[in-house]
Amino acid sequence: MIALAAVLSSTITFAGGDDIALSRFVESQYHRPVAILAETGRKWPKAAYVELSDKVEERRILAQRLDATSLKDNVFGISKAPWPLMFYDTQWRDRYKGFGEAPEVQVEDGKVSVRCAKGDLDIEQALPAALQAKVEMHWFYKQARLVIVAVDVPVDEYVSLVAKAVGAKVVRKEKDYYLDFDPAEYRRRAISLMKGCLERGEAHSPIGLEDFDFSSQVLGAISDADLTKYMRSQESTNLPGPLVGSLEQSAVRRIKARFPVEPNDRKYDPTVVAAWARISSDADISKLYAVYFPFGFAAIMVKGRVGTHVGSFVF
Repeated sequence: MIALAAVLSSTITFAGGDDIALSRFVESQYHRPVAILAETGRKWPKAAYVELSDKVEERRILAQRLDATSLKDNVFGISKAPWPLMFYDTQWRDRYKGFGEAPEVQVEDGKVSVRCAKGDLDIEQALPAALQAKVEMHWFYKQARLVIVAVDVPVDEYVSLVAKAVGAKVVRKEKDYYLDFDPAEYRRRAISLMKGCLERGEAHSPIGLEDFDFSSQVLGAISDADLTKYMRSQESTNLPGPLVGSLEQSAVRRIKARFPVEPNDRKYDPTVVAAWARISSDADISKLYAVYFPFGFAAIMVKGRVGTHVGSFVF
């Protein structure tokens, strides 16, 4: 027997707007603190939905309308389903900037308040020393920015709120906290970002659509344990290989998009044409390998000799 939530009389409407508008709407509608992984210039869509007796289902529908992460529990740490590109691709984080006037984070008697948000906070501002607990974090989250609305929230709940917004796991160390890497959430938001760009045909130079396709497939094939290991530092990792099946097919599509089929194709930079001619003539391109970079994308590696150099070539 399927239990259906009772439909109440009214329709609830979020008029759309920026991160501040959404944080105020969710806080006023559900009377819970809110943290949003911020993105300058983002506009959330208008969302209308029917009021239900089952508030969990009601919030699930709202999250679906917004293409946002889950609101099913009572910790309203929100993000768009995809990562903000300028945050995810850590090579571009100098373009991931704040906006507006940062609010003050007040801590009194073990409770945190962030009122009257007119702008966003960087994560260090959001987790100040006044919490009377040291909060450390995985390097990936260190430049996150947040919009927060909170009134008298216990420190433990507040830290969980911030962690959920940025996609981290909270690890408690006595009275201190560590925001640890969450491979499943990282992958989920990353693949959502890449698939969205593919569906819309949005290339972001120098990242092409074939880069999104290849990188999303590589991410989908990496286990949680291996992804956690690869993201411990900001160094690249050579994945075991060679590539087979759909991964190899995606790699071939990426090669064809980046390099000319005909050597005299004028749309390609002559230096790129020359480099590929040397690699493809000497290296073993029948076996392709993947390299994962902690800035969120994968590249292709071949092995062989080019001129006097013997080794691996990443492109």
